[in-house]
Amino acid sequence: MRRLNSAPRRGDTMIEVLFAIAVFALISVLSVIVMNSGVATVESTLELSMARNEIDAQSEVLRFIHNSFLSERDIMKGNRQYENIWKVLKAAATANAADSNAILPLTLSDLNPSECSGRYEASSPKSIYSSKSIILNTRKIDTDHPDRTIISAKPDNDIFRPAALNPRVIFNSGTNSNEDEMYESTKYTNVAHVEGIWVIPVESEARGLDDNGYASDKPEFYDFHIYTCWNAPGRTRPTTIGTIMRLYNPELIEEIK
Repeated sequence: MRRLNSAPRRGDTMIEVLFAIAVFALISVLSVIVMNSGVATVESTLELSMARNEIDAQSEVLRFIHNSFLSERDIMKGNRQYENIWKVLKAAATANAADSNAILPLTLSDLNPSECSGRYEASSPKSIYSSKSIILNTRKIDTDHPDRTIISAKPDNDIFRPAALNPRVIFNSGTNSNEDEMYESTKYTNVAHVEGIWVIPVESEARGLDDNGYASDKPEFYDFHIYTCWNAPGRTRPTTIGTIMRLYNPELIEEIK
């Protein structure tokens, strides 16, 4: 027989095994954190894009109604198609003229985690109800029924709600309220729910000039404050973006001959 002179093989110690497990766990945790951060960033960017799309849609409808009313000035009064809709917008802005500073939302730095849901509390002085907030139907402008185009926020209905995901306007067909959707369709043209977005119309305190150059009793312009507010994933403060659409008073705009 021949004896083996090779040295015995030594295994890993317990400390080396534990160190390897610790390194693997640390790398795994860091990978999950980086991956979650990336997913949250992508989701936040998507939500911001969708919120901006909703804001742009409201702005375009406001601009369209204003321009359409302007284009009808040569038409006999009473036959103007967009006159009634403009009157509703004007009335909503006039109702907010006296206390515009009290009803407009706070800035982002002043918001707290419950600020979004707080806008839907009827008792709050800055609620969407006390500020005569509205939303516009971006899919169908019904000139015969302005209340179907301009929906007012009222405490006794559940159309206006805090955002479950991101600011959005959800539509239905008007026949079955359970058939809600938010994408373009010729069938779904009735506003079912409005989540995390509202419009505050405010009449200007500045007075326009009459034909003789003197100050008149008519406002120079109307401001439409479009706001969104929602709780984005991974953030302790709510996310809010908005814009102001300024429309000059059609009654003071000089008609082009």
